Amino acid sequence: MKSRFYVKVPLKNWLFYNGYAIINLRKQGNKVLEKIGEDTMEKTVIKAQDRSEKVKQVRSQGFVPGILYGAGLKGSKPVQFDAITFNKIIATHTDNAKLWVEFGGKKHFGMIKEVQRNVLNGQVIHVDVHMLSQKDTIRIKLPIEYAGMHGLLQKDMDLKIQSEMVDISGPAVLLPERVTVNVEGLELGDTITIKDFNLDKKIVVHDPEDQVYATVAERKEQVEMLPEEEPEEAEEAGEETGEAAAAAETGEAEAETEAQ
Repeated sequence: MKSRFYVKVPLKNWLFYNGYAIINLRKQGNKVLEKIGEDTMEKTVIKAQDRSEKVKQVRSQGFVPGILYGAGLKGSKPVQFDAITFNKIIATHTDNAKLWVEFGGKKHFGMIKEVQRNVLNGQVIHVDVHMLSQKDTIRIKLPIEYAGMHGLLQKDMDLKIQSEMVDISGPAVLLPERVTVNVEGLELGDTITIKDFNLDKKIVVHDPEDQVYATVAERKEQVEMLPEEEPEEAEEAGEETGEAAAAAETGEAEAETEAQ
């Protein structure tokens, strides 16, 4: 039977990382950071296979074409990922997910840097993964997630969002996939600024210090306007025009992807 022990640690010495609370052991140096990264990232692993065929053919076989670049690689490496597995990772995490890529018999730490989607159905058609050393410092824009919105709605208030992203940099292992702010207890006129982000001290925010990301405002009732009826011929013509434009955009996106 494994024995357990408990210690009292001041709140200021706790670090919230990817939804888990862990004791902040930064005084122990880089070894602790590497250990944290191994423990939390081991859950997200995806296999990458060599890719030599054209991207259209790769997609038709149930794969997502992609490129690996960065630490441990010379130039960029064309690869392909199982589409079902990759889409599950994106759905569970974000487009900036940190993960382990199993390639060449080894697992390499990395971060998704760019995800290209089909303009019609939103399906992933190409992905770039930046391979990293866990000690690397990188700069990236992360999405802001506002939790506790129900608390505002109960008080007939809403959140007016001015910015959905925050520009940050720091050790790769410490960067979250998103920045979460709890707005449940805010009052009318309150604002969300950099000081509201619960980030590690080693993470730097590059946005202006006085940047306002969101403001609590009075909730306004939305009145639904019923669309006016139009002749069926006009509707059909509009649909055909929209489909043609969307098809053209898809062709351009796929051409750019193939060029890569």
